[in-house]
Amino acid sequence: MNHMNISKNHHKVFLIAVVILFIGMYVIIFRNNKFNSNITNNKNFLREYNSTFMGIYIKFPEYYKIKDINSIITLTKGQNNISITLNNSNYENLQEYLAFYDETRQISKIIELIPNKSKYDSVGRIFKIGTTEQKSYFFYKNYQVIILSTSSPDLYDDLDQIAASFEYLGDTSE
Repeated sequence: MNHMNISKNHHKVFLIAVVILFIGMYVIIFRNNKFNSNITNNKNFLREYNSTFMGIYIKFPEYYKIKDINSIITLTKGQNNISITLNNSNYENLQEYLAFYDETRQISKIIELIPNKSKYDSVGRIFKIGTTEQKSYFFYKNYQVIILSTSSPDLYDDLDQIAASFEYLGDTSE
């Protein structure tokens, strides 16, 4: 009879261990499927775009309509837009260009963003031109400045995402 109690106790412990194992496997499988699903959706969420005229590559959310006319790309979502413009410059670096930019546009309330983690000479800012607040990213290369900007706070997160994907076409620098 003592032998029977030990066997029943082992059986209960074994049964509990199996149940815990199955619950653990279910949780792990469910979490992995959910994670993989998010990765897939995120890839589908972004469109890639090359502008050969500007010599740039960006990724942007698929719900934007795009219009590319030479030195201006406009991404439109509803009534709001993000513009990407190409400006030629006589300045040897981005800081000199921004000093000129600020002076000629009577910019106020400049908030420098955390430096853009880019391999390019670039900066992000929030500032006012008159009464309009604007968020912009400036990328400088070879006397040209590419500006990504919007005056719609609703699009700030999308602008950040686009700026993070920014690359110059054919650039092999790391």
